[in-house]
Amino acid sequence: MITRYCDYDLTRRNTFRMKVRCDSWIDYDSPDDLPAIFRELSGKWMHIGGGSNLLFTGDFHGTILHSSIRGVHADGTVVTVGAGEKLDDVISWACSQGLWGLENLSAIPGEAGAAAVQNVGAYGVEISDLIVDVRVFDTLTRKFRVIPAAEVAYGYRHSMFKEPVNKSRFIIVSLRIKLSDTPSPVLTHSGLSQFAAVEKLTPEAVRGGVIAVRASKLPDPLVTGSAGSFFKNPVIPVDRGVSLLASYPDMPHYQADGGWKIPAAWLIERSGMRGRAEGGAAVWQRQPLVIVNLSGNASPADIISLENEIIDAVLSRFGIELSPEVEHI
Repeated sequence: MITRYCDYDLTRRNTFRMKVRCDSWIDYDSPDDLPAIFRELSGKWMHIGGGSNLLFTGDFHGTILHSSIRGVHADGTVVTVGAGEKLDDVISWACSQGLWGLENLSAIPGEAGAAAVQNVGAYGVEISDLIVDVRVFDTLTRKFRVIPAAEVAYGYRHSMFKEPVNKSRFIIVSLRIKLSDTPSPVLTHSGLSQFAAVEKLTPEAVRGGVIAVRASKLPDPLVTGSAGSFFKNPVIPVDRGVSLLASYPDMPHYQADGGWKIPAAWLIERSGMRGRAEGGAAVWQRQPLVIVNLSGNASPADIISLENEIIDAVLSRFGIELSPEVEHI
């Protein structure tokens, strides 16, 4: 079924709670709706999921599409998930079935289709580690196709779907993920190390631990508006990292992509930006990687001003330019 609204309020459709609108909103609950939608669609458009990784910088003068395609179907340990399913609902179900793989991604807001576009990750796991393939609607050919995970060009918070040439071409309608029915916990994060000695560990137990760690650091999006981690963790050349380490021996760093990945949260905190406020926006006290709509009435300009202030502060102190993980619309 296709549902249409004009002059639609997007406040509850983005976790930053920006008070913005779009000219038209179209919601659909079946892949078969897409050919009909695109036979009639004209002008500027975009597709969103749960709005958990977006910053609307103003009203969107065009049409926004949203998938309400539901369904979770298991064939052994291979699970097909509708793009409109809430990711955390899928994880809760998988853990209740004793299936391993998704538990470290617990409590990440957003929907499954968008998670596959963004390649969400947390505590040593990325969703691309589990994806078998994605079924998409190609808006150019107006046909459906299945793309194996190996062809999606997954990387850190990246996929082929984020590349400019593909950004408006493919709409994910479902994805298949490969889980495990034998214990395979990833406990490398310090907040999960206590589970290493637990006998008969279950995915539900690890999920509970992940949720507790997140709650101790991150704002509840139902209470305080945010888009989660605002910046990507930068990867710098090894020689640059060695030079910085001489001045900052406590600087955490990890091997990644031929260089060193430096936690953006550490850079932001050491630049004196923890708790910094701009209008109704602020850097979250418990996790400086997160910008929040602290007042509930922050404007897009407040968020952008604070974002730029953080980027400038880190660049001035460390010579590293942060890039936003959050997509600006």
